Amino acid sequence: MLKKRILSILLVLCMVLTMVPAEVFGEGEPPSPPTVTSVSATTTNGSYKQGDTIAITVTFSSAVTVTGTPRLGLETVTTDRTASYGFRGGTNTLTFIYTVQAGDSAEDLDYKATDSLKLNGGTIIAGATDAILTLPDPGAPGSLGANKDIVIDGIAPSAITISAQNTIPAGGSVTLTAVGGPLAIGSWTAIFNQIKANTAAGANWITGIAASDLTMSPAGDGVSATLNNGGASAATIAADFVITAANVVDRAGNMAAGNITIDSAHALVVGDVFTANITVGAAAVPCTYKIIEVPAGEGTFGKVQIGDGMNSAIAPDTAGQLIIPPTVVKDGKTYDVTAIGNNAFTNCTQLNGTLNLPASVTTIGVAAFDGCSGLTGTLNLPASVTTIGVAAFDGCSGLTGTLNLPASVTTIGVRAFTNCSGFTGNLTIPAGVTTISVYAFNGCSGLNGLSFAPGSQLTTIGPEAFQGCSNLTGTLTIPAGVTIIDPYAFEGCSGLTAVSFLGNTRPNMLEVGDVFLNCTLLATVYVPGTWEEGNSVTLPGIATAYTTANGKLIREIVEIAFNGLTANGVANTTTTTELTLTFDSSVTGLAAGDITLTGATKGALSATETNGVYKLAISDITVADSANVTVAVAKTGFAFTPSSKTAAVYVGSALVAPSITTTNLPGGTVGTAYSQTLAATGSTSITWSLDSSSLPAGLTLAAGTGTISGTPTTSGSVTFTVKATNGVSPDDTQELSITIAARPSSDGGGGGGSVPAPTPTPTAGIFTFTPTQLTEMISGNQAIQVENGLQITAQPQDIPRAEGEALVIKASEIKESNTLNSFYLTYPDQQGLRKGYNITFATEKDGQTNNITQLKGKITLTFQLTEEEIQSIDPSTLVVYKEGGDGGITTLVGTFDWENNAFSVTTDHLCNFYLMAQKGIPAQRLSGANRYETAAAISRQGWKTANNVVLASGEDYPDALVAATLAGVKDAPVLLTAKDSLSPETLREIQRLQAKNIYILGGSGVIALAVEDQLAQNYTTQRIYGVNRYETAVKMGELIQSDKANTANYNTSKTVILATGLDYPDALSIAPFAAQYALPILFTGKEALQEKTAQALRDWGIEEVILVGGSGVIAEAVGDTLENQLKIKITRLSGSDRYQTSLAIAQYFENYGVADQSNASTNNSAKLYTKAAFATGESYADALAGAALAGKERMPLFLVNESSLRTELSAFLQERQLQKIYVLGGEGALSEVVKKEISIKAQQ
Repeated sequence: MLKKRILSILLVLCMVLTMVPAEVFGEGEPPSPPTVTSVSATTTNGSYKQGDTIAITVTFSSAVTVTGTPRLGLETVTTDRTASYGFRGGTNTLTFIYTVQAGDSAEDLDYKATDSLKLNGGTIIAGATDAILTLPDPGAPGSLGANKDIVIDGIAPSAITISAQNTIPAGGSVTLTAVGGPLAIGSWTAIFNQIKANTAAGANWITGIAASDLTMSPAGDGVSATLNNGGASAATIAADFVITAANVVDRAGNMAAGNITIDSAHALVVGDVFTANITVGAAAVPCTYKIIEVPAGEGTFGKVQIGDGMNSAIAPDTAGQLIIPPTVVKDGKTYDVTAIGNNAFTNCTQLNGTLNLPASVTTIGVAAFDGCSGLTGTLNLPASVTTIGVAAFDGCSGLTGTLNLPASVTTIGVRAFTNCSGFTGNLTIPAGVTTISVYAFNGCSGLNGLSFAPGSQLTTIGPEAFQGCSNLTGTLTIPAGVTIIDPYAFEGCSGLTAVSFLGNTRPNMLEVGDVFLNCTLLATVYVPGTWEEGNSVTLPGIATAYTTANGKLIREIVEIAFNGLTANGVANTTTTTELTLTFDSSVTGLAAGDITLTGATKGALSATETNGVYKLAISDITVADSANVTVAVAKTGFAFTPSSKTAAVYVGSALVAPSITTTNLPGGTVGTAYSQTLAATGSTSITWSLDSSSLPAGLTLAAGTGTISGTPTTSGSVTFTVKATNGVSPDDTQELSITIAARPSSDGGGGGGSVPAPTPTPTAGIFTFTPTQLTEMISGNQAIQVENGLQITAQPQDIPRAEGEALVIKASEIKESNTLNSFYLTYPDQQGLRKGYNITFATEKDGQTNNITQLKGKITLTFQLTEEEIQSIDPSTLVVYKEGGDGGITTLVGTFDWENNAFSVTTDHLCNFYLMAQKGIPAQRLSGANRYETAAAISRQGWKTANNVVLASGEDYPDALVAATLAGVKDAPVLLTAKDSLSPETLREIQRLQAKNIYILGGSGVIALAVEDQLAQNYTTQRIYGVNRYETAVKMGELIQSDKANTANYNTSKTVILATGLDYPDALSIAPFAAQYALPILFTGKEALQEKTAQALRDWGIEEVILVGGSGVIAEAVGDTLENQLKIKITRLSGSDRYQTSLAIAQYFENYGVADQSNASTNNSAKLYTKAAFATGESYADALAGAALAGKERMPLFLVNESSLRTELSAFLQERQLQKIYVLGGEGALSEVVKKEISIKAQQ
């Protein structure tokens, strides 16, 4: 019996043991290490200033524990900061605290790299397993930048300028403008009070009037304020204004670093226009000038252009020789004259004689000398000129002599020298010019030669560029890089006898017979052998236009390889003995005239040929020490590949590459100033930089001196690599380390662990924090957050309280109508919103309560607005008025979070707070630091993700204009890029969108193959292009037609849009509707329809064409061709200018598809716009990207003037009940004044 019981017990024990997990006995797989899954922040989206704290969360895949103080490295531009570990918000979420410091800046806060999470001597573990600290790529899904929109603005106001010149006229005013950010309204009030205190009293800044005569009117945007003299006498600005730093506070709350001196004598700012004399003949006549640059530092007082950019700078009937000065003096300050503004001397027909431009001028604006037919001498352009604008010298037929274009010129605008028939001699196109625009030299009948500088970068010769240049003679050589020659480029150049094409590939052109129409003496056309197919040259039309039967012939260019250029230099002399050129075969008759030298004086030539290698020696050449000499070879009938070679010639001592001699650096201490200078040997001055690494926090490296200096803020050892360069290869690098010791501290430390949540009492709106909670929050660097209608965020250490005291926070909305009404009557312009709150902080201990009115630091108040409230106000006018216990009112200016409809301000004083705003329509500005960032901002507004992206050129518009339709069909944003490399802003946006397909618009001459290759590594790419802008538009239309079955948009199959191919405004205005209704955009010339365009209309079975622009843009002949020959209905949309055309387009499409548009206003099915977008009509980039968003959100895109709204557009807006407005581009494109006017007009 006992034996059976023992067996039973053993059996049960075995069964129990089999149920115990293997891990109990130390067996099984080890746990996987935790990984980072996401980085975000508990801090709300918005803008944050100096002293504000951001709570950043790092979430792991499983629970972790922490020891020490790990850090997260952040990208804050000037000086990169770190966020220190604060507390654990959950078993797998760590919170890091970052405090904004002076100079910090970030448009979208993110960490620096995937390895930015550092242990800093601590640990992050799960059990005994180290966590993997790799973060998502910055900007990618899961990153801080992708999850949050936190803007860092730690840059304080740095200056205030004044527009006065020593006096303020009676009844007049001057403008004060803040530099470094808009100021709070209360700040302007404090500045005004200080100025009044020193008017006819104090420091006597202003004399001649009483202080009571002064008033101030701050602008709504806070950037400027007008100081008004209401007295009967003029006021004298007798001294500089010295404004106390505490009075200069921007809207973010940043205070100026020191007192601000307003230099009353240095009064002008960018955009100001003033009058000063200019010499015409023997007289000094009034001339307008406009400030275009004012440097922040000392020295020159800036740059000006002649003219205000819109009107003539002098009286149009002024007669005599024009003497343009290199500088102009205003109020004792000297400004450089660097530009001739748009329309500066348009139709000043009585100006005469030679025109000399000073060496300071770099830009000649649009129509600068248009119609100055009385100029009768030579035109002397300085070597500084880079840009010659549209119609700059159109019709200056009296200018004579040789037209010498400086080598510095890169841009020659449309009609730049049209009908300048007096120029004679040879015209050389500078190497940096890539495009010769439409009609650029049309009618320059006196020119007798045309050549292109060595190293020419020319790619395009526009329509009729040299039409009517009848005296051009001899052989015309087309550079190898030319890929496009538009129709009639050389029509009527009847003196040309031969044309030589150097490019191995035939340029995109219709026919030689079209390009050289009526060139009656043209007998020979040289082309490379690579143009041939079989035994014939493939030039359309050439067989009938140029045949041996009529004595004309096509000859093949002999291709010669320019293999090498060597130089034999003699040290410490001023000459070289010889330059030697080598070719792969003989060049018969190569002479001195076929050789061009740059950087040296040509010497004697001698030629030899050995074993089929042809050598040309150039002896006795005078050069400068260490010069680069370029040799270019050009001979009719020969194609030299390449056409030029460069050799380095050293006639002095050899240059020495840098070598870093510093091998170690001493350590430092947190809070103690540090300075050490790096040392290196080598020739010339050395430039220092960091090579993909960072210095200890608080330290910087001076590029010019190699000094590492600053005050360390974080302890620990940091290893980094420095690089020295001096222009001589190779550069040198050195790995160094600096160890920063912790500052001696008396802090007792603080425990980790989670912090208890606030415990509200049963009374609503009252929140109590115990002494224990507050102590733990301080040690964990955790912020206090409570919410009752508005959110309050505070740092517990900023609360003045004694040991053992609790904190009681009360927040209640002010609903008593009499109180609200009496307060709001004080601010009648701000009655679009009516919200009030009372906030109190009190300490409590042993039943005793003490109210707190003044805090030791700032708290943040975040007001949440409803969608209904947002629709009735202009959020940019939101402001908080703080009412103190004494009845005094202080203005708090904050930031508005468009995504979350939240407005935040900061304060260190507790009382009543009233949130107010002007009535208006929400006008959201979508902009960035440049056109590429602006396009990305527009994309972020319209697309959270997108499978497709349309990529267009940010440097030229023709191919890009057709982007909107494809964007609409593919539900894709339009992004922009530079030609030769993918813009980083664009790449970041493509990554954020998680795109799959990239559609590239234009050939490799518009967007380089390198850009496509880079994208093809991670995305599917498709390039849409043709031989010119007209064919590219057709190719795009073909793609859209093939996809039309996938779109349900209105009338996609039988209607197209036809716009001019020579300008952008009309196509931009109609682009949103092209996107919305999938209407292809095709291009036409002014007088005639392109054949490929006409064929596309036939092939697609088009029944209606919408013509955009008046007959001055697209002639009636084009409409006749469509109606009479192609039997297509036309609808023309036009206005008196681009702005009126934009309005006409919007009016037409508002009810596009309604059965009876003629009675749309009374038709029940008519629908008025509820949204609208606005962009400048002076450039294309912002509107180009915005058209895709406008199409997606079914709204018009209006082109507007940078300074005001047209009356007709104002009336149109007032008739509609718009609910949202987008302003595209920065304030340089459309000012805040225009933005505010749009909002107000749309609300009326």
